[in-house]
Amino acid sequence: PLNLFGPPGSITPAMLAYISANETNRYRDSSRVAEAHVSTDSLFSLPAGGLGFAAGIEHRAESGSAVLDPLETSGNANGNGGGTNGSTRGSYSVSEAYVELNAPLLADKRFAEKLDLTLGTRYSHYSNFGGTTNSQLGLRWQPIDDVLLRANYAQGFRAPSIDDLYAGASNFSLAGGGISDPCDAYNNPTPTVRARCTALGVPVDVNQQNELGNVTEAGNPALQP
Repeated sequence: PLNLFGPPGSITPAMLAYISANETNRYRDSSRVAEAHVSTDSLFSLPAGGLGFAAGIEHRAESGSAVLDPLETSGNANGNGGGTNGSTRGSYSVSEAYVELNAPLLADKRFAEKLDLTLGTRYSHYSNFGGTTNSQLGLRWQPIDDVLLRANYAQGFRAPSIDDLYAGASNFSLAGGGISDPCDAYNNPTPTVRARCTALGVPVDVNQQNELGNVTEAGNPALQP
């Protein structure tokens, strides 16, 4: 319909209209939260001060969606396409309860200007993962005025996000980055990984930098925390 290498003025408005298109892609993310909590600096008195206390409950509803233009999902848009599964939606909810304590154990003592113990625990129930309890323990020791030592132990927990779980398929060029081949010697594979690569028929001298092609990336509803 047009000659991209023609002389100036050879591309008419009608030609441009023929190869041009407007896309409308709609994205939505939502996080709705309801919570209640109570706290006090002195639930009751200890020899070194008041016992700090906090507790609460929380409910969160997370959701997200992407509705892509048909031209985008068809792969016919200029550049990398969204793929036929580019449009997607998903949601989950989580209910939580927590309690925290701050206990002053010693104060104004020899080699213990201050000694505090902190405790906390949180129970979370995810609609798609089930329940988990995560706690933490902390100690603050101030032997003299100018020295403060801290120690802390905490359990970590990360649930997959809406995008991790439900993101629609999108395509991009491998040369554009974003993918790291574990079999590439540049990535220093462990002997275990190297054995898996060999079992799959991957050459020992594979070089990711020389590999070209398209990659499809998408969320995975089977992901676990």
